[in-house]
Amino acid sequence: MRQIAIEVLRRIKNIIITIDYFLYQVVCLGNPDPGESFSGSFYRVERDKKFFGFMRPFTDFLFSPFEKNHCYKSYMKEISAKNR
Repeated sequence: MRQIAIEVLRRIKNIIITIDYFLYQVVCLGNPDPGESFSGSFYRVERDKKFFGFMRPFTDFLFSPFEKNHCYKSYMKEISAKNR
């Protein structure tokens, strides 16, 4: 029973990530880097000192019960996936 619950949570997480990628594509009118999410982009724009960088601390705060440095980790996963 526990295995089933873990699998369901994994699938829900994958669906949420897919929705995040899709919505980011829509907001950017289809012009962001492929595979970039809101979280990864918030880290990147803060690092580059661009306007929406103020969203990184807010997003990290929202995800703090689940993961520390969420935006940085998202950015690193996206970079890693691009280099495969």
